[in-house]
Amino acid sequence: MVGGVVTFMLLVGIAIAILVIFLVNVFSAPVDASNDFLHHLRDRQYQDATAQLCNASPYKSARTLAAKLEADGPIKSYDLTQSSTTNDVGSVGGTIDTGGVHHEIVLAVAKDHGSWRVCDATLDVAFPEPPTGP
Repeated sequence: MVGGVVTFMLLVGIAIAILVIFLVNVFSAPVDASNDFLHHLRDRQYQDATAQLCNASPYKSARTLAAKLEADGPIKSYDLTQSSTTNDVGSVGGTIDTGGVHHEIVLAVAKDHGSWRVCDATLDVAFPEPPTGP
């Protein structure tokens, strides 16, 4: 009887650990992809950044999107602190410093071929509110 309870508790613990890992991955994956993308832009690794653009992106090259973001100067730093996703699309938001100018940034993201990718980025807009239910 005691062995069965211990086995049951061990299985429940393993199931909870797997669930926590899954949920952390679900919520952090869009932010991780956005951080990787901005890292590549900041370091002028345009080929790597372009590989992280979603198929629906209006940009064929990350260099074009970088030019839009870097109107005030090169990306110095960024801090992504917000994320909102619904199914396979979402937004990631935070701040970015370009050429000494501080901006709010919102990146549109989408799950594309199993991986989260950046589709677009907009400066100086408010992070979108999540949809409310009935």
